[in-house]
Amino acid sequence: MGKGAIIVWLLLLLAACGTPKQETPLDYAGQVGSTDLSGERVIGIELGDSEASVMDLRGKPNRTVQMDSFEVWEYGDANYTMSDGRVISYVISYAATRNGIKVGDTMQSVRDKYGDAYYNRTYDNISYMGYIDKEKRWVLEFVASGDVVTGIVIGELSLFEDD
Repeated sequence: MGKGAIIVWLLLLLAACGTPKQETPLDYAGQVGSTDLSGERVIGIELGDSEASVMDLRGKPNRTVQMDSFEVWEYGDANYTMSDGRVISYVISYAATRNGIKVGDTMQSVRDKYGDAYYNRTYDNISYMGYIDKEKRWVLEFVASGDVVTGIVIGELSLFEDD
């Protein structure tokens, strides 16, 4: 997923708090079953980990981008969004998910590995298929072009809540 797609996803997060109302993963939380996302991590890093943990495991990011209250740390295989000193979301570019899904895989392979408790939504002509962990309050979204995964994002559901 390129920088443009990362910016689109971050703008989607910001738009979720504004008007007009856009569909977000929260709109589907009551419609789909819960999927256990507790094993989702990239290079040993998961949501909620501290900036210090990321720095210890990954080293200094290739680049950082400040966006409102978020800071994106860019690495070659993943980008981590930081807020209040911890990871609140990340985008996988080349690494795989816990279940082995990576950019370039088919959406059918996502369904085969993660199951049928998913939702589909479209935002700004971009298609998303998502899974929600209701206990951890995490969301895993696969960005699709046709039947091909073009991006993978995991974030906290709280990103979509109104303040």
